[in-house]
Amino acid sequence: MADRDGELVGHATFAREFSTRQAAEFVHLDCLFVTERHRGIARRSAGPGAG
Repeated sequence: MADRDGELVGHATFAREFSTRQAAEFVHLDCLFVTERHRGIARRSAGPGAG
């Protein structure tokens, strides 16, 4: 879930899966939703590696 000033603006669902080809786990992003009003907004404070 993502919120901005207490307003829900997005969500994502994912699953950890195992690749037999790479012999390693990976994260499969299943769904990413961001409200239209908040699309294209980047925040440097989003966390490590952001921006």
